[in-house]
Amino acid sequence: MEQDLGIYSVKQLHEAGYDRRALDKLVSVERLTRAKRGWYVTPNPNPEALHALKLGGRLGCISAGNAAGLFIPPTEKHRLHVILPEHFSLPQADACFHRSSALPDGICFPIEDSLRQVLAHHDPETALILLESAVAKKKITYDFGWSLIRELPRYKQLPLKFFDCGAQSGSETRTRLFFQRRKVPVKTQQFIRGVGWVDMIAGNSLVVECDSQAYHTSDYNYHEDRKRDLEADYFGYDVIRLSFAQIWYQWEDTQLRLSERLKSRRHRYGLRLGA
Repeated sequence: MEQDLGIYSVKQLHEAGYDRRALDKLVSVERLTRAKRGWYVTPNPNPEALHALKLGGRLGCISAGNAAGLFIPPTEKHRLHVILPEHFSLPQADACFHRSSALPDGICFPIEDSLRQVLAHHDPETALILLESAVAKKKITYDFGWSLIRELPRYKQLPLKFFDCGAQSGSETRTRLFFQRRKVPVKTQQFIRGVGWVDMIAGNSLVVECDSQAYHTSDYNYHEDRKRDLEADYFGYDVIRLSFAQIWYQWEDTQLRLSERLKSRRHRYGLRLGA
């Protein structure tokens, strides 16, 4: 079982060595409950997976990525993605439904298949965020990510050309794409002597740091960041720090501000000797 979400099909349980008598005993001691025909749940199943089961489908697409611990854009974080059989009637529910000709024995699609679903049904930015998160969390390899992209029609492959193995969070992916789509060269996860590792350098000298969490900065980190910024400035770098809110809840305004910064062409400046 790839992910233990506390929901098991009878087939899975039989393959794990539990016969009917063993299952009845687990039910009698309340370690399992019959959720519906052919399915059992533990006392604390994954709520999204249980909802998907009750709707007649499986957890898939972005929701399967969420269950696997991938970075999920906040706009999609609480939206349920359910994969239904091809000819199953569409339920009346607040969820995003996709269809599949074959469903897995378990409640959740494997991560490889869920990424295929994201690539097929969602915009390139969302697809790259999950794909790069899967690489960062070692759920898939970088080469396998490219193989998933190559499975798509050519017109869908082109917007995914910026797939990169350097992003540590979806915040970095979104911000990096902003620069790449404007033909600004970007290097991710760069080490600057005297400063340390930075999320990315746009152009020659614009350091961009991105918060990957809504609540992130301790007092110690705050002061360390300012110390690093001063060192970066000494070597001729400009530093922009983007908060989680700026990247995810104020993105339109943030893009305008970043565009204005690019118009100044300061990111093209060379560095001081010794940097």
